[in-house]
Amino acid sequence: MITFEILVDDLKKNSSGQKYIDFNKKIVNSKLELIGVKLPVLRKFIKKYKDIDLNTFVPNQYFETNFIYIGVILGNIGSLNEAFEFLFNNKELIDSWAMTDSTYQYIKISNNLDADINIIDKFLNTDNEFMIRYGYLLFFNYYKQEKNYESIISRIRSSEYFYVYMVEAWLLSYLMIQYYDDTYNFIKDSKIDLKLKLKAISKCIDSYRLSKSQKDKLKDLRVYLKSN
Repeated sequence: MITFEILVDDLKKNSSGQKYIDFNKKIVNSKLELIGVKLPVLRKFIKKYKDIDLNTFVPNQYFETNFIYIGVILGNIGSLNEAFEFLFNNKELIDSWAMTDSTYQYIKISNNLDADINIIDKFLNTDNEFMIRYGYLLFFNYYKQEKNYESIISRIRSSEYFYVYMVEAWLLSYLMIQYYDDTYNFIKDSKIDLKLKLKAISKCIDSYRLSKSQKDKLKDLRVYLKSN
């Protein structure tokens, strides 16, 4: 039987050391202790330990073990709604943007936003910062389909949660790359707050996927927004 104790021993053997832990702790920004295992290795561990006895899991001991526990279960869950229920009922395991951003890819979706939007709204309508971030992250699976544009951009809300506000800005920058004119006009004319508009513009200007002329136009918009 593969147990939590065996997993922890294996993770410690694959630690990149204290220097990496100290560096990564500032980035991950989790209250959990870090073993110091790099993400590509953790992803391999999710496959390696897919048959672990989940009853032996000790919650909130290490960031890495929470990650593997969430990844293994999401990989075995067959629907978006089941994923929501699992994550919502175990939200105490998620205290970092690094956890959401590294595990949302394990959530199974239908690739049909119309079929999935009600469940994504369940994420967005919680009062938990990281559950909401999961909801916005899921939109990255759908945004390239033009028919989904209005459903996605209409749900940008200027959240007061820092990690939600940041993913909203990130999502807007991707929408700008894909649908420049419509997203430019949204940022110019919508009622989302100035802080979010400016952060989204900053992310767009940093992108290598927009042309110089597009970026120059956004810089002019930034000046306009600040003065109005």
